[in-house]
Amino acid sequence: MVGCLNLTAIPPFLNSAPVMISEPIITATEDQLYLYQVEASDPNGDTLIYSFIIKPEGMSIDNESGLISWTPANNQVGIHQVVVEISDGKHSVSQRFKIEVFNVNNPPQISSYFPANLNFEINEGSSIKFEVQTNDIDLNTTLSFQWFLNGKLVLDSTVSRDGSKSSWIYSASYGDYGQ
Repeated sequence: MVGCLNLTAIPPFLNSAPVMISEPIITATEDQLYLYQVEASDPNGDTLIYSFIIKPEGMSIDNESGLISWTPANNQVGIHQVVVEISDGKHSVSQRFKIEVFNVNNPPQISSYFPANLNFEINEGSSIKFEVQTNDIDLNTTLSFQWFLNGKLVLDSTVSRDGSKSSWIYSASYGDYGQ
């Protein structure tokens, strides 16, 4: 008995790596929410998993959707490396980029002042020293101090370092009663 056998060759299934689609957002601002939706596709329709290889502190990614979120702090002003990996379970692709975080000028804070009680009396011919110490979270900033007495500018000074102090000495003279 002679028969005929039909054979069909089935090529092996080839799993292809995911493909990046999106371009990263490369700028951020201190104290403001940064969002970047990483977009990729898989030629085989496989489910994709998103993760970081390199990231700055505080940055997170939703491993199913690829949404990156981050609120950079003042100490993160500058340039940061980010590497995102997208995997289909067999193959992966990565996206490397740098984010530049821009500074926001934060107001200086008064850390101490003297005298602590601003309700006081002073005798004619006497003097009192007023002093204020400040801190500014922003680096390399110049601070200006202005001292006023009864709405009139009596001293204008500028200093260019953190932990800055400014002082003014008031000397009471005849006719200063009530000031």
